[in-house]
Order: sequence, then structure tokens, then C-alpha cells
Amino acid sequence: MFTNHFKYIKHAMSSPISNILSAFGLPPAETAELLQAHSGAIAGSAALSALTSKFEPDDIDIWVYSDYYRNGPPPQRHIDALKSFKDFLELHGYEDITAITPQAITAAYYAKQRENNKAYKIGPLSRMTSHIQWFYSHARQKSIQVIHTFAPVSEVVKQFDLSICATWWDGINIHSLHMSSTLSGFMFRLRDPKNQKELHERLDKYKARGFILQDF
Repeated sequence: MFTNHFKYIKHAMSSPISNILSAFGLPPAETAELLQAHSGAIAGSAALSALTSKFEPDDIDIWVYSDYYRNGPPPQRHIDALKSFKDFLELHGYEDITAITPQAITAAYYAKQRENNKAYKIGPLSRMTSHIQWFYSHARQKSIQVIHTFAPVSEVVKQFDLSICATWWDGINIHSLHMSSTLSGFMFRLRDPKNQKELHERLDKYKARGFILQDF
């Protein structure tokens, strides 16, 4: 157990992800340990930046997986996991701007249950993610989002809009559903959202970051 623990901490300290975490004021080794302990992962642009070194990410999205579904309030182990991330981020200078508490989690759960017919028809990603997200801001104008998901991150990223964003770091390794094309600097659309304006804005953003759009 000690050997595996040392392995992922060493990896976090020696990989490009460490530079990103340090820029956000987070100690790489402790972040890796927290992700591993609570089935968490950093997915999206921050992981993509660590993989390709093409740009500096604007924020970090931390996805926290829980194996329960929407048939009851969140179990205590899940509340404890989210609180661990809250305490960790606040320790390193982040302010919780969404007031995460066990009471808030449970209240939000039941509120969303009352709107269930409407809330989960937005798209496939919304059916995998929770009813609440937590945002943290830092005095250095850094921001982090903690997102609860009902599915493992490897499944959640399949519902992302762009191939390059289906990239995540689990505290040990960086993974990508489309590793070869992403490393080659190419991107393609995984799905077409209804909001075409937002899609084109995101495409323009990643083109500016050095990626080339491939249409199939």
C-alpha cells in the first residue's frame, strides 16, 4: 500500500499537472491523494492543458463520483467526501461561494426531486451529474468547480461536446478517450448541443489555444 501511495504522489509532483495545480495554489501531492481517496478526477480543460501544454487553463473542474443514484438523499460517505474537498480548498485560500453543508446537500436533493421531470431532460450529461455544483474562488482570481456525478468520470466525459475535453487526471495518470488525435492537436465534435452559439464560442476558444477542428 505504501508503494502505491508513493507512486501516485511522485507522479503528481513530477508531471505537468503539478505546474497547473501550483499555479492554482494547490499542493500537487495532497491533491493527488485527495482525488484517489474519494474517487475524484480533474477533467476537461485543466487536464487537457496538462496533457498537451498548449495553454494555461482558466479554471479547474473536479468531478466527484458517488455510486448511489437518485433514490434517496446522499449517503454520509458522499457528504464526507465533498466536505473533504471543501476543507482542502478553503485551507489553500479558496472561498466557498455556494455554502456546501450536509443540510444544503439534502435540501437541494429534495428540491430537485420535486422538479425531476424537468431537471433531467436537458441532455445525457445532466442525467449523470448532480443537482448541485459548488464554486470556489481565490483572491488570485482562480476558480474551481466541484461537481458531483452519478457515473465514473470515464463515462461522464463521453457526454462532453469536444473530443479534446474528454481528458481527465485521476491523481495518478492523465487519460483521454481520444489520446492520439488530442496529442496531435486535432479536435472534433462528440455531439451537437442545441445551443449552437455556445458550441461555436467553445470551438473558437480551443482554436485560439492551438487545436484544429476536424469534421467527419
